[in-house]
Amino acid sequence: MTERVDDIVEVCLLAGKLMLESGGETYRVEDTMTRIAASFGMPRSHGYVTPTAIIFSVEGTGVLII
Repeated sequence: MTERVDDIVEVCLLAGKLMLESGGETYRVEDTMTRIAASFGMPRSHGYVTPTAIIFSVEGTGVLII
């Protein structure tokens, strides 16, 4: 189960990174990441995005920064 969560978080972070690098607004990046996580059955995710950092967590599994 932990591997699945890690894979989903990696997908969310990659999507966020690509959006930021392409000039996407930070609120859209946050929204997209939470929607991706929800589509994989993890509705309780939280993200915080600035132009230089992404912080994302899913149901208390930890915080990942890229």
